[in-house]
Amino acid sequence: MTVLNLLVIVTFGTLCLVPLWFRPKLLVASALLCVLFVRTLTHLSGIEPLANLDDALVLLTVLRALVQRLSPGSQAVSAGFPGSIAFLGFASLGFLSALLRQPLDPTVVISGSFLATKAILFGWAVAQFQWQPKDVRKMARSAAFVVTIILGATAINAIIPGTWSSVFSVNGAPIVRYGLPSMIGPFIHPFDLAFAMSMSAIAIMSYRRYVGKSHFSAVLLAGSSIATFLSFRRKDLLGLLASTVILAQRFRWNGVLLGGFLCLPLAVVLAWPEITNQFQTINDAYFSAESSEARTVLSLGALQLANEYFPFGAGFGRYASRTAAIEYSPEYFRLGFNAVYGLGPGVGQGAFLTDTSWPAILGESGIFGTACFAFGLVLIFSRAISWERRGVTNEMKWIGATTIGWLILTLFQSTGAAVFTSPPMFAFFLGIVGLGTALQKYELENEEFISKNFVRVRKIIK
Repeated sequence: MTVLNLLVIVTFGTLCLVPLWFRPKLLVASALLCVLFVRTLTHLSGIEPLANLDDALVLLTVLRALVQRLSPGSQAVSAGFPGSIAFLGFASLGFLSALLRQPLDPTVVISGSFLATKAILFGWAVAQFQWQPKDVRKMARSAAFVVTIILGATAINAIIPGTWSSVFSVNGAPIVRYGLPSMIGPFIHPFDLAFAMSMSAIAIMSYRRYVGKSHFSAVLLAGSSIATFLSFRRKDLLGLLASTVILAQRFRWNGVLLGGFLCLPLAVVLAWPEITNQFQTINDAYFSAESSEARTVLSLGALQLANEYFPFGAGFGRYASRTAAIEYSPEYFRLGFNAVYGLGPGVGQGAFLTDTSWPAILGESGIFGTACFAFGLVLIFSRAISWERRGVTNEMKWIGATTIGWLILTLFQSTGAAVFTSPPMFAFFLGIVGLGTALQKYELENEEFISKNFVRVRKIIK
């Protein structure tokens, strides 16, 4: 990068970030937008330092929340961030594990610790700002605009797949699956589109149930579902299907459940050859001890590290994380990963070192750290059910239902992507948890007023 380019980036960044400091809600929205498109921005511009822009905005959001929390007159969040103690246990164990390892590299420890906890920190930061139902609706309208842009780009991608992929795809060509080009939309890989559209479909579905229906939202729901399908990403499709079934049951959409139940046998019969083929492929790749598949090797290595370093792990920044890939971890040499395809050191050799989520959590924080992280997710799920069932406003119910669906989808995605640490995924799930926490605080503080005026306020809004 030239000095001129660096100067332009610093100047532009300063002009943009300083005003955002004084508008924290806009800062949150900007961070989410950047997390979603930072990979595309970096690819199209060719400016590698831009790859860290999402982390910079997340860090700025956390710092802004700390300032607000520590400022005079600041009130504690009465509805605390769900799972905060469990996540603190996970962070403490991973950090302590890193300090116990030798040789100790402060840069690796700091970088690895931030990477492992930045999504949690971002969710906590979002919860510190003053969110109201009107803010949630404003965010929803902005998100609908972004989804519209993504669907428009995906439509163009479908018309000219080769030309589009030559510009946007990280490979410079369409990624083919089942003999068809996988759609990427305004992203660099089909997975990014599958993530964005599956998450959108769940949010729109929940919005139509609790906030309001319109022809426009129906078009966005259909478009998001179709775009997810055309990405041909199995885990996202299965995650979207599972989330839809569970939400339909909670929404008491008996017609949808009955229709799906009646169509299921026909779908299984028609797709049986493909189902058996995929099942055999996945079984051979991921569940065979002799498999050289990166995800299997990483998972078995994580179990070995958790056992060897019990009750700790290898420490943040030392296993199955981006930090461990950039500063090639000594654990990889010790485990022989340097000789495994896709897991070696050097440029282009370690493409699969961050190919899944749970090996990093288990390998770096150990069994107890993983248990803390998993328990934190359980507590989030419990709180989301409470938001959906007992929320006073429709916006609170919508956030609860969306959180339930996004958690299910995230768990499916976590089997094949670093969803808790990498863009375009890491900020959204825990971000909406923070939004729900703040809105719950608002409801608790205004419960009497809302209860008395809820019917009148709904009429005014509509």
